Amino acid sequence: MLQRMPGATEQDDELWERVNHLAQTVKPSELLELESETLLHRLFHEETVRLFDAEEVAFQCSCSAERTLGALESIGKDECYSILEEQGAIEMDCQFCHAHYRFDRNDIDHLFAGHTLH
Repeated sequence: MLQRMPGATEQDDELWERVNHLAQTVKPSELLELESETLLHRLFHEETVRLFDAEEVAFQCSCSAERTLGALESIGKDECYSILEEQGAIEMDCQFCHAHYRFDRNDIDHLFAGHTLH
């Protein structure tokens, strides 16, 4: 995977185009058979290459009840109480990890304690 880093300039446009062109020359067999360092050297030996330390791939979701309550706070007190009136509770699902959060009137009262009505 190639990634263009933030802060790129117009001068970097030509380099980015060249790097992408070189990367398109890789054959599927090379991806399977060559060590990463060898492949990078073959492709980009005229460029400055920065290879980060390997990290294990891990599933991590940053959702939490607190973050979900923060989202509810952002839609406002009136909207939250309106949903409670209609549905009896506010239920939300994380679209990434599928965690389910359910908040009742007590949770919403606590969330907006000390806030004035808009």
